[in-house]
Amino acid sequence: MENNPKTNITLIERNSNGVLNELLDYNIHFGITTNEVTHKNINCVKLMSRSLSIVYSEKHKFQKYNAISITDFDGETLIQSIRGSQLNEIINKEIAKNQVSIGSTINVEALETALELVRHNIGIAILPTPYVRNLNEDYILYYELDGYEYLKNDMNIIFHKNRYLPQAVHDFIDKAHNSKLLVCQQNIRQFL
Repeated sequence: MENNPKTNITLIERNSNGVLNELLDYNIHFGITTNEVTHKNINCVKLMSRSLSIVYSEKHKFQKYNAISITDFDGETLIQSIRGSQLNEIINKEIAKNQVSIGSTINVEALETALELVRHNIGIAILPTPYVRNLNEDYILYYELDGYEYLKNDMNIIFHKNRYLPQAVHDFIDKAHNSKLLVCQQNIRQFL
């Protein structure tokens, strides 16, 4: 808003497929998504990779552990993103690779829903570390999976190759791409 005070902005929240559909229907100028999009009419620029953390209630047995790994998930209820999301795919590959037997799975669309279920000790979740690091929540604990280089959640900016984009949108995309968005949320706030 500081750079473009007269710009009207509408933020629409969708899953990655929803963002792609909105772009293809020319309903939005650009999207930020965790899934890498490969489509002949869409440009996809990787902005950053975020580490992931295991998130659990203060009442969960993990609060007594000094270290937590995927192999500790045996028998646990796993709260995770809906199928088709990058986060879901990353976690499921890791679980299969380690031959972990999950007790049950709850698929959710919103991170807030996952946190609410964790808060009530219904299960555990794996979420992007920057998201949980900023929680001021005594009832929710997390353990960063920083030793797992392959357990990363990417952030991408996507935009239509053939759509006219206002200069403010070009400026944002250029700034995001050139800076590699050290912290994606900070640049979004600067743009707004």
